[in-house]
Amino acid sequence: MNTSKQVNAMIGLLFIAFLFFGGYIAREQLRAEEASVHQNEELVHRGAELFHNNCVSCHGLVGEGNIGPALNSDFFRTTESTPDGEAREVYTYLFNTLSCGRSGAYMPLWSERFGGSMSETQIDYIVKLIMQGRWDLVGHANEEHFEHKLESWEIQKADAERRGGAIPDRPELTDYLSTIEDTANLSVTADNCGQYSMDTRSKIYARTPFAADTSSVDAAQDAPAPVATEAPPGVLVVDLAKDGPYAITAPDTFATTGEITLQVKNYAALIHNLRVLRTDLSPDGLPTNDQAMVDIEAAGEILYSSDDLQNGGEEEASLSLDPGTYVLFCNIPGHYQLRMYKTITIE
Repeated sequence: MNTSKQVNAMIGLLFIAFLFFGGYIAREQLRAEEASVHQNEELVHRGAELFHNNCVSCHGLVGEGNIGPALNSDFFRTTESTPDGEAREVYTYLFNTLSCGRSGAYMPLWSERFGGSMSETQIDYIVKLIMQGRWDLVGHANEEHFEHKLESWEIQKADAERRGGAIPDRPELTDYLSTIEDTANLSVTADNCGQYSMDTRSKIYARTPFAADTSSVDAAQDAPAPVATEAPPGVLVVDLAKDGPYAITAPDTFATTGEITLQVKNYAALIHNLRVLRTDLSPDGLPTNDQAMVDIEAAGEILYSSDDLQNGGEEEASLSLDPGTYVLFCNIPGHYQLRMYKTITIE
């Protein structure tokens, strides 16, 4: 073989080798991406199982909130476009809350490092579930557990019928939920290993990771602000959790010449209520009891108490308030400690 043919053969072999290794590298990169996706799916599946077994009774099957706050909110979600620093802040907030609990609320500490029952790896799984919003997996876990409970009940039922004994109650798919009455059996976390400031909390709750594109945002900013609808004379409107999960929205001052019509509405998935208190104490210094509720007898005189309102629940009442300053607050355990109170001056 002459030199020219040898060179051409070597070039051909090099080209074939280049194509082979290039294809291998491309395939390896694709395989690594597929493996990463599969691994993430495994992690959030484990997180869903852990969430179902430990968290749904208070936070709901799809994170909608129950006697604990809602977790399926956009401010906990991250996407591929979320800046790394912002995603890390959300992760740290959730991870530390799960690890350390929340003072003055039913949220216990879960980390084994502080006496809880979960490893940091397990807490990491739950945080990933919340940040990715994979509540469908929690629903699937509940269905699987329900099938096992139903099979067990069928066996118990057959055994009871054979013995002539009492048949146990059939399980329901929604047996996972705790109720307000159940809170008597729950303990309030008195201390934790890292309570967040309200500034940190407010920063997380102000996130809008699924906001519209920049042009839409600019257009929205240029648009005139909506004009709030004024309530009729003599009607005091109090909104619960409309401007935040633990916010009470009401006017700072309210003029009246007689009887007041009070309209209360809860805008959150979390249960709230309203108390109107006449007191000489500072609104942020009301005494509380061992159930993390305001100690009414020591705080002052309650002039109005609403029912415990579910999401969208409304209530209307008539009351007379003398001129002066009053404290509006929610007395669901732990909510006052989360600053769910507001002062109003009646003129």
